[in-house]
Amino acid sequence: MFFRLLHALSLLLITGVPITESVAVHSQPPNVTINSISAKGPGCPLDTVSATTSYDGDTITFGFDQFHPYIGPGYPAFERSKTCTIRLRLGHALGYGFELVDAVYHGSARLDVNLSATIQSSYEIIDDNLGGANAQTEVTASGELFGIYTLVGVPKDSTIVSKYGRVENELQVTTRVTLMSRSASNWGSIDDNPPFLLKVQQLHLRWLACDI
Repeated sequence: MFFRLLHALSLLLITGVPITESVAVHSQPPNVTINSISAKGPGCPLDTVSATTSYDGDTITFGFDQFHPYIGPGYPAFERSKTCTIRLRLGHALGYGFELVDAVYHGSARLDVNLSATIQSSYEIIDDNLGGANAQTEVTASGELFGIYTLVGVPKDSTIVSKYGRVENELQVTTRVTLMSRSASNWGSIDDNPPFLLKVQQLHLRWLACDI
């Protein structure tokens, strides 16, 4: 299962994001739980996605069993891009919120010199009354790449910050994996293993406490 792939992530450096004066970092927020989760899209068929939180609540880990596009002879154009939308309710102690620091993508690849794979993710705090905050990350892997990969995406321009004054925030994460080719005649067939698999996506969070 995907948890075997997590060992390679232990040495990653998390990029910091400035914190406003109205909040303070809380190193270990209590009672961080995933209260519900749903997933849909061609990149995540039914029962192929799992989600866990780390002990300290600073990391959400998604595991994927079938998140892989295809490219090459015999594959229609729509197979070159696969998407998965995950929606989860994250429970936590009252008076705390979180912001997104970065996203880590981990999997395996068989990209030849003409191929590249781009992973784009959008993140939104769902709020029916006020409208959601959102952010994006994007990373690209280019051939020749064979074996295990780890890619780190930092939110562009801004990050998301969850709402305060509640014990639950609803987070929606939409991730798209797209294969691109510089050649009109790539290798590949229906029986080939996919050239690019996304197995793990980790969200690193910074928890914030209301400065009362």
